Amino acid sequence: MNGYANIERGETDVQVSRLEQIAETFGMGLLELFNFGEKNEFEHELEKARLLLQQQQKENNYLKEIIANLMKNESE
Repeated sequence: MNGYANIERGETDVQVSRLEQIAETFGMGLLELFNFGEKNEFEHELEKARLLLQQQQKENNYLKEIIANLMKNESE
């Protein structure tokens, strides 16, 4: 296990073939291994889009509520 600790600390250079073996051990591809624990730019943008959509849905619901109240008051 010391070998892997040395890799994590950057004290050992690792051949690509060894990295592929490590990725295979974890059931992931080599690119996934390099990004392990980090969101890539696409994932960040997707999360921002989800949050924006949620906010817009809340605003739409609020506006619908206002319109319904105005229509109710107008018919009385």
